[in-house]
This record gives sequence, structure tokens and C-alpha cells, in this order.
Amino acid sequence: MKLTSIILLALFQISGTPKLMIKPTPVKVWKENDGILVIEVENHSDKKSPNVKWELKKESKGFSGTGYYQWTGVGIWHKIDEYASMASERILSYTFEINKKGIYYAKIKNFHLMEDGDNDVYLSINKSSWNKIYDHQKENWTWDENGQWNDKYPQYLKKGIYQIELAGRSQGFAIDKIALFHESHSPDPWTDCESTIWADSKESKTYYTND
Repeated sequence: MKLTSIILLALFQISGTPKLMIKPTPVKVWKENDGILVIEVENHSDKKSPNVKWELKKESKGFSGTGYYQWTGVGIWHKIDEYASMASERILSYTFEINKKGIYYAKIKNFHLMEDGDNDVYLSINKSSWNKIYDHQKENWTWDENGQWNDKYPQYLKKGIYQIELAGRSQGFAIDKIALFHESHSPDPWTDCESTIWADSKESKTYYTND
């Protein structure tokens, strides 16, 4: 009897069925550096569902990286707060690591054709309640208009691993990248994002983990 057959027979006698080792899928992690984290959305960690309606596009010039994502699914106009209430096919997930603890804000570089109707998306950090991120500057790549004193942000983040997730809300809304920044890098005034150090920063470094 071959050695392989002997091993399988022994496993069957012990447990009733052979146990096969399944290697976990590596997870991509973006690393914050000096209070700045930049993610190109096309390099997502995970699509929650194979039916997700975020599509890679390149038509609207002015994006960075290799492209951008646009929500092409049906829009939702009712309010969604609880994390578990969001349909999985709407969600894009990104895993990141914080080393500099403190208060952090999130901003999204976006593009849309109308002032209203295709101008927002939902965002959640570490499975917190969903927060609507919106913008009214049409036909141009701009940072969202959510204010400094949003009801669910900023968030205090300790050193550790977190997730930031986007969920499709308005059909046609396009996203180029996400910036997560420490309060020490806040815009001044708050509406002047383009003058910040993170506005034109390259994508943060990444690594892979099986955890």
C-alpha cells in the first residue's frame, strides 16, 4: 500500500472522513504613514458579493491610478443606518492598518454629472453605522462636501487593523480614491482639500495577511 493511501486511511479511521487543509485567502492591507492613508478604490480588498454592481471605468479623465469605480446598480433613496441592513452586493471593502492613534477623518475623491440625484454613497468604518457621503460639484473630480462636524465622524482610531467600506447609493456616482487622515492633516479652511498634503499623495503601501 502506498504511503498516501496509508495516511488517508488513518485519517478516515480517526475522524470518519479525511481532513483537507484549506489555505486562507490573503487579505490586502493598506498601511497608514504619519497620519495619512490613501486607497485607490479599484484595488479593493474584497467585493462582498460576485454580483456587486461597482464597475471599473476610465472614461472620465482626471482620475489617478488605473481607473475608478462607478456604481451602476439601482439607487436607494430611503435612509439606512444599521450596518447589517445593507445588501452585500452594494459593498466594497478595504482593510487598513493604523499606527498613529488619534482622531481620523475620511474624504472621497468623486465624480458625478448632476448636482443631485447621482451624487452620494454610503461609508462605514469598522462596521459602524452607515454614513451618507455627498457632493454637489458636478462634472469634475472633487473631494466630498461632508463637513468637519459630521454626526458619525470623526472617529478615534487606536493602533490596529480596521475596515473601511463603501456601499452604492446613487446610480452613476464614481469614486477615484479614499483619503483617511489624522486631525493634524485637516484642511484649513475645511473646504480647501486640494491644499492638503494628502490630496495628491500616492497610494499607501500595502501588504498581505491571512488573518
